[in-house]
Amino acid sequence: MATTFDKFYALQIPEVRDLFIEAMRDVSDNANIEEMIKAIETNDIDRLVQASGYNVVVLNQIVDKIEDIYERTGNMMVDGWPKLRNAFGLVTPVFNIRNPTVEHELSEFSSRFIKEITDEMRKSIQETLTDGMIRGVNPRETAINIVGRYDPKTHKRIGGTIGLASNQVKWVNSARTYLRNLDERYFSLGLRDKRFDSIVRKAIDEGKSLSKEKISQLITAYESKALKYRADAIARTETIQAINRAERAAIAQQIEEGLITADLITKWWSNSADERVRLSHVELGNRYNKNNQIGFNEPFETSTGSKLLYPGDTSLGADASEIIHCRCKCMYHVDFVKGVRDNG
Repeated sequence: MATTFDKFYALQIPEVRDLFIEAMRDVSDNANIEEMIKAIETNDIDRLVQASGYNVVVLNQIVDKIEDIYERTGNMMVDGWPKLRNAFGLVTPVFNIRNPTVEHELSEFSSRFIKEITDEMRKSIQETLTDGMIRGVNPRETAINIVGRYDPKTHKRIGGTIGLASNQVKWVNSARTYLRNLDERYFSLGLRDKRFDSIVRKAIDEGKSLSKEKISQLITAYESKALKYRADAIARTETIQAINRAERAAIAQQIEEGLITADLITKWWSNSADERVRLSHVELGNRYNKNNQIGFNEPFETSTGSKLLYPGDTSLGADASEIIHCRCKCMYHVDFVKGVRDNG
């Protein structure tokens, strides 16, 4: 049965995903094609990124949404807890978003998220620029390959590599090559738009090259699906990590307030139980399960030696390979009965 947090997590993913897609489309719609052409002609990547329409401000709505998820999670974590006793008597536990530790953590998240997206944006634009130079396409075509093609029906740009990770840009470049060469490997691409498969199949069977316009149409469809794929990955990762951070922060606040002690809390590792879970996190889920819980301040330790207080934690120097795109969850148990008994 889905828990409250499971339902909350599932509801937030499409919102974060759509905000990311909208932000990337805003970038493309604000592109200055003529300025991009000049930047391409002089191989000026800084000027090209700026002319593409990218500005970190477009990420503000996503950052605000993740912070909202964090705050709502913190409140949900302590909501329903019984009144607890501290030096001043019985107190209802609350989550304080203005706690200095929380504000510092949210500031670190914001800086890290913006830097990662910006760095990847720069890499993807560079990848498209390099591909254009290798293929000898003109600067205008390279610019359009970056920001997408103008759709006269919607007056918006569609497709393009804005918002894609640099490895996804390589997928796009491969897809274009397969289509130009009538290569069967095109059908192995999971993000292709299968509605066009019959057209590609007919071209291959007849050995008749696809037109430049048809290839452009297929690549635009591929890029759109790739953007949604990346937006989904970002939404799932950032949402679950915000939940994990906020749950720990909410408990830590109650400890700071003297309402509970760390020895009353145990935790275990729960992964998403699908084929995408990395092996080391499957092992963590097997080792630190509900029947083998550890203390609140004890780290989960991977087979490679990385230590994490919760999935996505970097405070103990966990390797980046254990953090990136992690969708695992930390589960907690608070022994309120023991707390009451110990406090007499």
